[in-house]
Amino acid sequence: MRKLPLLAASILLVLAPQAWAYDIFTGKVTTMHLNVDAPGRGACIKLFTTAGQSPWACLNMSRALHDEMFAMLKTAYNDSRTCTIWVEVAVPYNEIKALECS
Repeated sequence: MRKLPLLAASILLVLAPQAWAYDIFTGKVTTMHLNVDAPGRGACIKLFTTAGQSPWACLNMSRALHDEMFAMLKTAYNDSRTCTIWVEVAVPYNEIKALECS
């Protein structure tokens, strides 16, 4: 019987490796950056969090929901709203994978 929980945990780790791959930041969008010389990269932002400034995080222009996410970030920046972003730390930039703003 003890092998069943171990097997279930092993399957979960194999099927959901991305569950722990994202850094999560919550704060107000304080800086927004656009750069035409960065092909494929959309807007980049910084948040002011309780721990200080977040690292740069950017949208990937080829991802689904890019336009909707950009509109949310732009509104959050203009209205000083608080957002939570899920970021995959990667090269050449940290990519925003999900976000919510209030």
